Amino acid sequence: MYEPLEVRDRIKSYADSNGIEYSQMWDALGMGQNTMQNLKTSVPKSNTLARIADYLDCSVDYLLGRTDDPQAHKRRKLGQIVIDLDALALPIDEPANPSQSAAKE
Repeated sequence: MYEPLEVRDRIKSYADSNGIEYSQMWDALGMGQNTMQNLKTSVPKSNTLARIADYLDCSVDYLLGRTDDPQAHKRRKLGQIVIDLDALALPIDEPANPSQSAAKE
């Protein structure tokens, strides 16, 4: 299970290292100033944690302690894009130029 203090410390540490003020973050997210205090005893609900991660531009997995890479979510998305581009590639035996196939007919 996830430890509330670890989640809180990761949010705090990441915000601090990126120059993000808690009061501005909580205001922007529509959360109360006592949110940090609440994080000492309970892990936020998934939608709240996702909103915090989006604001901080880091992954939920990072905040939960499942990875030490705060940008893991971006790498995974980039991998999907590469896979999608590979799926669009023509097979080697097909001509790249449609006029080549028309000339054969």
